[in-house]
Amino acid sequence: MSQELQKFSDDPEENFRMENEFLKMKIAAQFGGDFGTMSGDLPPEIENQFLKNVLQFEDQTAGKPAGMKKVKELIGDPKFTDSASLPDDALADALKNVNGHYQKHGYNVDFIADYPDRIKYEFMTGELLSMKPTVVL
Repeated sequence: MSQELQKFSDDPEENFRMENEFLKMKIAAQFGGDFGTMSGDLPPEIENQFLKNVLQFEDQTAGKPAGMKKVKELIGDPKFTDSASLPDDALADALKNVNGHYQKHGYNVDFIADYPDRIKYEFMTGELLSMKPTVVL
């Protein structure tokens, strides 16, 4: 897609506004975009660049299924020791190793609440491995 501003009006600001409306309709029609009620505080030139970036992103990712791989495939399909066979005194080291494996592949797992190490370990070596991220970059 060309980054040139289409000519809708001789007034540059009005031209941006009109092209922005056109781009919103195009994004909605092609990709199901819904802009709802956007604030009018954004300068039309900035909104125009944003809309062009959205359109470019959608064009580049069209037809590419996002998140089709499970986490375990993204981190090398590792085999971890079953939580039930880990004694409490070995759990901290095992969790550290699991975290290291994720980090080695570029992923960091954080928990928003304080959970016991066994719960974290079971989640990271079980349920999380079978999840499919919604976006894979």
